Amino acid sequence: MLGIERLFTRTNDGVSVYPREIGRGALRQNASAVIFSPNYPSNVAEPSQADRDITTELRRALATVSVCVLDHTIVGASDAVSMAERDLL
Repeated sequence: MLGIERLFTRTNDGVSVYPREIGRGALRQNASAVIFSPNYPSNVAEPSQADRDITTELRRALATVSVCVLDHTIVGASDAVSMAERDLL
């Protein structure tokens, strides 16, 4: 592991994720792969359709700079769900 970066902070009604910022962070670390692990305030660690959609968008964007998405793990209060383990990547 090269590093951990907090790139976005949730507001009361959601979070905006920008692929260019994630790409910039990966390139800054000279990473060849990334793992996303958002912390869900609802404490429900289940991937939503929005999670699936942003993961697809991020995979496409990062592939253009040869960065692989290894996993998107949803973190709740007492549970974590790996989208890779569920074949959702």
